[in-house]
Amino acid sequence: MRKLYGDINQLPETERQLFGIERKFKLNDNTYTFLLEKRAEAQIAKASNLPDNEIVENCKDETCGPISPNKRLNFIIAIMAGLFFPAMLLLDKTIIG
Repeated sequence: MRKLYGDINQLPETERQLFGIERKFKLNDNTYTFLLEKRAEAQIAKASNLPDNEIVENCKDETCGPISPNKRLNFIIAIMAGLFFPAMLLLDKTIIG
Protein backbone atom coordinates (compact mmCIF):
# COMPACT_ATOMS: atom_id res chain seq x y z
CA MET A 1 0.00 0.00 0.00
CA ARG A 2 2.86 2.35 0.85
CA LYS A 3 4.48 1.56 -2.44
CA LEU A 4 1.29 2.56 -4.27
CA TYR A 5 1.13 5.86 -2.40
CA GLY A 6 4.82 6.39 -3.10
CA ASP A 7 4.28 5.78 -6.83
CA ILE A 8 1.35 8.17 -6.86
CA ASN A 9 3.37 10.89 -5.10
CA GLN A 10 6.12 10.51 -7.68
CA LEU A 11 3.74 11.37 -10.53
CA PRO A 12 3.82 14.93 -11.71
CA GLU A 13 1.15 17.26 -10.41
CA THR A 14 -0.66 17.53 -13.77
CA GLU A 15 -1.02 13.75 -14.09
CA ARG A 16 -2.50 13.57 -10.61
CA GLN A 17 -4.95 16.28 -11.57
CA LEU A 18 -5.78 14.34 -14.74
CA PHE A 19 -6.48 11.19 -12.72
CA GLY A 20 -8.74 13.17 -10.40
CA ILE A 21 -10.63 14.69 -13.34
CA GLU A 22 -10.99 11.26 -15.02
CA ARG A 23 -12.34 9.79 -11.79
CA LYS A 24 -14.92 12.59 -11.47
CA PHE A 25 -15.84 12.16 -15.14
CA LYS A 26 -16.41 8.43 -14.74
CA LEU A 27 -18.51 9.01 -11.63
CA ASN A 28 -20.62 11.66 -13.36
CA ASP A 29 -20.96 9.50 -16.46
CA ASN A 30 -22.18 6.54 -14.40
CA THR A 31 -24.63 8.77 -12.54
CA TYR A 32 -25.93 10.26 -15.80
CA THR A 33 -26.38 6.80 -17.35
CA PHE A 34 -28.20 5.59 -14.23
CA LEU A 35 -30.55 8.59 -14.30
CA LEU A 36 -31.27 8.07 -18.02
CA GLU A 37 -32.21 4.45 -17.33
CA LYS A 38 -34.50 5.50 -14.47
CA ARG A 39 -36.17 8.12 -16.68
CA ALA A 40 -36.78 5.51 -19.39
CA GLU A 41 -38.26 3.12 -16.81
CA ALA A 42 -40.52 5.88 -15.47
CA GLN A 43 -41.75 6.71 -18.98
CA ILE A 44 -42.53 3.04 -19.63
CA ALA A 45 -44.40 2.79 -16.32
CA LYS A 46 -46.33 5.97 -17.11
CA ALA A 47 -47.28 4.69 -20.57
CA SER A 48 -48.46 1.36 -19.18
CA ASN A 49 -50.72 3.04 -16.60
CA LEU A 50 -52.83 4.86 -19.17
CA PRO A 51 -56.36 3.49 -19.58
CA ASP A 52 -57.33 1.79 -22.83
CA ASN A 53 -60.64 3.69 -22.99
CA GLU A 54 -61.39 7.35 -22.65
CA ILE A 55 -64.54 9.45 -22.62
CA VAL A 56 -64.72 11.24 -25.94
CA GLU A 57 -67.70 13.45 -25.12
CA ASN A 58 -69.95 13.67 -22.08
CA CYS A 59 -73.73 13.37 -22.36
CA LYS A 60 -75.35 16.72 -23.08
CA ASP A 61 -79.00 15.69 -22.51
CA GLU A 62 -80.52 15.82 -19.07
CA THR A 63 -82.58 12.75 -19.97
CA CYS A 64 -79.46 10.81 -20.86
CA GLY A 65 -79.25 7.81 -18.60
CA PRO A 66 -77.72 4.38 -18.68
CA ILE A 67 -78.24 2.63 -21.99
CA SER A 68 -78.12 -0.82 -20.55
CA PRO A 69 -79.13 -2.83 -18.61
CA ASN A 70 -82.78 -2.02 -19.02
CA LYS A 71 -84.04 -3.04 -15.58
CA ARG A 72 -87.74 -2.78 -16.40
CA LEU A 73 -87.44 -4.98 -19.53
CA ASN A 74 -85.33 -7.53 -17.68
CA PHE A 75 -87.87 -7.69 -14.87
CA ILE A 76 -90.76 -8.20 -17.31
CA ILE A 77 -88.84 -10.96 -19.14
CA ALA A 78 -88.09 -12.67 -15.83
CA ILE A 79 -91.75 -12.59 -14.75
CA MET A 80 -92.91 -13.96 -18.12
CA ALA A 81 -90.30 -16.71 -18.10
CA GLY A 82 -91.16 -17.54 -14.49
CA LEU A 83 -94.81 -17.96 -15.42
CA PHE A 84 -94.43 -19.41 -18.93
CA PHE A 85 -92.00 -22.27 -18.33
CA PRO A 86 -93.80 -23.81 -15.33
CA ALA A 87 -97.11 -23.44 -17.17
CA MET A 88 -95.66 -25.28 -20.17
CA LEU A 89 -94.39 -28.06 -17.92
CA LEU A 90 -97.81 -28.40 -16.27
CA LEU A 91 -99.62 -28.42 -19.62
CA ASP A 92 -97.17 -30.97 -20.99
CA LYS A 93 -97.79 -33.26 -18.00
CA THR A 94 -101.56 -32.99 -18.34
CA ILE A 95 -101.54 -33.58 -22.11
CA ILE A 96 -99.17 -36.57 -22.01
CA GLY A 97 -100.18 -37.97 -18.89
